[in-house]
Amino acid sequence: MAGYSEAPFSLSGDGEPERVGGAIASHDLFAVLGVPPMLGRSFAPEDDRVGAPGVVLLSHELWQRRYGGDSSVVGRSVRINGEPHTVIGVMPPRFKFPEFSDL
Repeated sequence: MAGYSEAPFSLSGDGEPERVGGAIASHDLFAVLGVPPMLGRSFAPEDDRVGAPGVVLLSHELWQRRYGGDSSVVGRSVRINGEPHTVIGVMPPRFKFPEFSDL
């Protein structure tokens, strides 16, 4: 079982800030869906802990558009709603969850 909640986010760092759609997800969501990231790693149980450093997975589309498909984005810091998050991975092409997400 996994959980998620759709939400709009402000993404900044490496360019102009922009509004993107995405979700706050439990660490096991992508394991339940059976879809691993194509780059980097998925969420881990320690990512769900209160006070854990912020982490984010990017959609393939956002990765291509904003970061030019640069694989070195994994490990970089970005700001989500003004808070620092580390990019831990990029999801595969054509994977879009939730349906209207950008992150």
